[in-house]
Amino acid sequence: MGLIWRLLAPKPLKKARRTVRKATHPVSLFTPKPVKKIRRAVSTVAHPVEAFEFGIESQIVKTVRGGGRKNSRSTRSARADGLPHRFTDLWIRKTMPRLSMSESAYVMEDMRKRGWTEGERRVYPYVRN
Repeated sequence: MGLIWRLLAPKPLKKARRTVRKATHPVSLFTPKPVKKIRRAVSTVAHPVEAFEFGIESQIVKTVRGGGRKNSRSTRSARADGLPHRFTDLWIRKTMPRLSMSESAYVMEDMRKRGWTEGERRVYPYVRN
């Protein structure tokens, strides 16, 4: 029944079922995540046949339904000039010190085109001379 339900039930119906809170033992609410992970691992070792069956079932469902989550960042096409779609402080700190003066000027020009007004104050400390 589980495999058929996972394959054929519409996603909104399955989501609605997951959001309903189940009545749980009050102690389990306070169990730390590492303890829960250890319990699951012990259960997998103690019942290897069930774990194997569940693994195969999961692979079948992923294959039929079309894989796992889709990440919007991975589906974005890369820019031809190699610049990121979004300038972050981390990117600035890691990349700007490695760029030459002409490359840094190109990046600053692109930042201005994108509407960056504070670019000079945030970027110039990382630009090589």
